[in-house]
Amino acid sequence: MQRAGWSGISVGVVTLLALARLAHAQWIPLPPQPPPVVDPWADEPPPPAIPPDTIPVEAPAEPPPEPPPEPPPPEPPTDEELTPDEIIEKYKTTHTPATTSTTRDAPAAPERYPLLLPARPIVLPAGTASFDIGLDMGHFAQPDISIISGGFSLGARFGFGATEVAVGTSIRGFASQSAEDRDTRTFPRVRTISGTIRRLVAPELTIGSLIVLGNVDTEYQRFSPNLSLSKKIHISDRAAIFFNVGVDYETAVSETDFGLRDYDRFSLFGTFAVEAGVSDNVSLYASTGFQQNELLDDLDLGYTSYRTYVTQLSLLIATSDAFDVSIGWSIYSSGTYDSKSFDLTLIVRRFR
Repeated sequence: MQRAGWSGISVGVVTLLALARLAHAQWIPLPPQPPPVVDPWADEPPPPAIPPDTIPVEAPAEPPPEPPPEPPPPEPPTDEELTPDEIIEKYKTTHTPATTSTTRDAPAAPERYPLLLPARPIVLPAGTASFDIGLDMGHFAQPDISIISGGFSLGARFGFGATEVAVGTSIRGFASQSAEDRDTRTFPRVRTISGTIRRLVAPELTIGSLIVLGNVDTEYQRFSPNLSLSKKIHISDRAAIFFNVGVDYETAVSETDFGLRDYDRFSLFGTFAVEAGVSDNVSLYASTGFQQNELLDDLDLGYTSYRTYVTQLSLLIATSDAFDVSIGWSIYSSGTYDSKSFDLTLIVRRFR
C-alpha cells in the first residue's frame, strides 16, 4: 500500500519537472538573425513623384547666329581678258564625248580638238599638226577662150601656241580651147608653193602673211605676198562668224609663148564667212568676198582696175577629232571672166 503511494508521488514529480522544462524552453530568446539578403537584380521601387510645380524648367537655348553669306563666285574672264595662250586652251576641248565608265569617280576624257568647225580656235593649239591632200577641178570661161583645169594639192599646218605656220604646194594642168579656131592647146603643168604665218594679237584675232610663188615650172613666174587681219567670233558651240581683210601685191616676170606679159598688181580684199554646225560632226562653211585689183602697168587691156567676187560653200565632215573630209564649191567672177571649181580634201591631225 505504502509502496504504491510512493510510485504515484514519483510519477507526479516527473510530470511536474517535464512541464516546467517545457515551459522554460518556450521562453528561451532566439539568437540574433542575419540581415535579409538584397537581390541586386530585383526591380527598384519607383522614386517618389515630384509635384509638377516643383519640376525645374530650363529656358530654351538661343539659336546660334547664322554664318555670313558666302561671297558669289568670281565671274569667268571674258575672251578680251585672256591671253592668246589661254584662249587656245579654252577652245582646245570644247567638245566632250559621252563615255561609259565603271568607276564612279573616273572623269570623262575630253576630245583634244572640237569636232564642229564653229567651236574650233582660229589657230591650231600648241603641239598640233594638220596635214591635208586635196583634188580639184575647175572651168575658166572668157568670151573668146575656155580653159579646163585639174590638179591636186598638199598642205601642212603646225600650231605653236599663239603662232601657226602653214606650207603648201599644188600641181595643176590646163587645157584651153579658142573660140575662133577651136584648137585645143595644153598648158604645161603649173606648180605653186605657198607659206603662211599667223600670230594671235588678241583673243581670236590674228595678223598674218601669205607668200605665194606661182608657175614655178614655167617661164612665167608670179610672186605674191599679202598681209591680212582675221577675226573669229564664237556665237555658240554651233555658230561662228569670220572676218578677213588685207592687202596683196603680185608681180609677174618673163613672157611665154602664150602672150602673157609682165605686170604688177596691187589688191585690197575682204571676206565674210559663216560657220554653222548642222549635226554633232558636220559643219557648213559659207563665205563671200571681193578683191579690188589695180594694175600698175598698162597692158593695153582697155582697163587698169577690175574687181573679183568670190563665193564659197563647203561641207566639213569630222569622223573624229583627228580626221576631216571637206567638200567645197567655189565661184569666181569679174567683168571679164567667170570661173568655177570643185574640190575634195582629206585632213589628218596629229596631237602631241
